[in-house]
Amino acid sequence: MPNVDPELETSVLAYLYDHPGTTKKEISKCTDYSFPTITKGIEALLDKGLIRKRGVKDTSAGRKPSIYEFEGSNYFFVGVDLSIPKFTIALFDLSKRLVASEGGFLDMEEIQGGNHSVIAESLISQVKELIDRSGISGSRIKGLGMGVPGIVRDGAFKPMTRFQTDEMVPLRGPLRKALGFPVTVGNDVDQELLSVLDYKGLHDETDMVAVYLAVRAGERSRARVNIGGSIYHNGHILQGRNGTAGEFGHTSVSVDPGEELPRCKCGNENCLDNYVNTKISQASNHREFPSEIKEALNQKIKDLLFTFNPSLLVVDMEAFPEIRREVFENAKSFSRELANELCIEEIEIDSVGDSSMACARGSIINQLNQKLREPSEYAKTFVSE
Repeated sequence: MPNVDPELETSVLAYLYDHPGTTKKEISKCTDYSFPTITKGIEALLDKGLIRKRGVKDTSAGRKPSIYEFEGSNYFFVGVDLSIPKFTIALFDLSKRLVASEGGFLDMEEIQGGNHSVIAESLISQVKELIDRSGISGSRIKGLGMGVPGIVRDGAFKPMTRFQTDEMVPLRGPLRKALGFPVTVGNDVDQELLSVLDYKGLHDETDMVAVYLAVRAGERSRARVNIGGSIYHNGHILQGRNGTAGEFGHTSVSVDPGEELPRCKCGNENCLDNYVNTKISQASNHREFPSEIKEALNQKIKDLLFTFNPSLLVVDMEAFPEIRREVFENAKSFSRELANELCIEEIEIDSVGDSSMACARGSIINQLNQKLREPSEYAKTFVSE
């Protein structure tokens, strides 16, 4: 079948993506395309395997019209969570359903010795292995998204604390060359926030502000905690001029005048990340949870609520399950106090739940939406099918 105008196909596809179980007449009415034109678009999408027929609509008289819906099981995206040293690779279909996944660890001796190319090499090998094991043809893989710690710029990244490097470490170029499909790279916590917003049906909201505070335990060492954050504003992740917006773990906390903290690689000795990890180290031989950590986290949440006045604050205390509920409840209580005292709407406080696949899933969302909804991206991806 000859290809149809990508604008028509994306209009029909986007409508069926958002409104499963719809007839041609209903699509025509809501998209301003004529019924015959919609029919051409439907036929093209059926031919590509992007939609399917789901029976007929029950009507009282006349011929029963066919019902169509989005079909997400014929094409796939790879999502990568590069935690360092751990990484997780996951295969999702177009419906964002998890199809397969595997994890592994990077060789930190090589990386700390200056061989940063081993990162891309390890990921390329594991991605190929996962695809081969899944039995899916490479032509059906439409892209790879990756979440990485630290600063991200032009497909390369520089971690704040995972290992020392004076240069940005390239990822997009090597992976795209070796794998043969589009690759995007973003901050890991940003990708997690996108996943949370997508689950809540808020990913396309343009008039809201969402803030995410993530406190995670380091892999292979429960003594190391990584603190990150993300800001969503006007329909996009706010990255700032140089990509460091949302690094809440490296914002300052109040410390006693006589207390000296070790130097943090971010350059801010009094940062939250450095403070929390110092307190963990000092309390390693004590059974009680350090009260200073809980106080610092509670204060940071209050600061975030005042600074951004978000519609939604997402709090992930994966590193500290012993105080997770208390911190969460304190945040909700403070939100109610603000609403009463300032006569404003109460800020929604939510948790992440299971965050094991949040980064990998979130890393494919923007790329997936572009390829299904933007005619130029759709044409490059599916028109040649």
